[in-house]
Amino acid sequence: MSDTPDKSLKGTLEVVGVCAVLVGLFFVGIELRQNTASVRAATSQGLLEMANQSGYAVASDPAFAEFLFKADAGINGLSDVERYRYRNFVQSEFNIWEQAFYVHADGTLNDRLWQAYDNSYRSYFCEPSPQVIWREIEHHFGAEFRDHVDGATPDAC
Repeated sequence: MSDTPDKSLKGTLEVVGVCAVLVGLFFVGIELRQNTASVRAATSQGLLEMANQSGYAVASDPAFAEFLFKADAGINGLSDVERYRYRNFVQSEFNIWEQAFYVHADGTLNDRLWQAYDNSYRSYFCEPSPQVIWREIEHHFGAEFRDHVDGATPDAC
């Protein structure tokens, strides 16, 4: 009979241990959810900052705005240096679009924000000059993203 209290105490300790583990897992789950929300917010903010840098450059620098206007009208009229500058600008825009594409695919960027980015970049891609540059630089990008961009034909615009 003296074994019964020891078994009872052991059983009670096991139940307490299981409860402690469950409570710990509950709090880990809460922290994971908060961390996920923080990562999503940081990702969205980073993409917005990258996209706004281009917009700010155009809005604040009349010479740059004029250069882009000229390039978007047709890259055949650009000098070699201008074409190089334009190619780098377009590539940076595609880099942002690709980043949004992959973070959305990973579930880090929500559907509403992804749709806004995708619509904006598809609209820009529909212009002839960025299409020419895309054909020159597409090999720099991931296969899934290339397929996505290639699906953004002028007919789909």
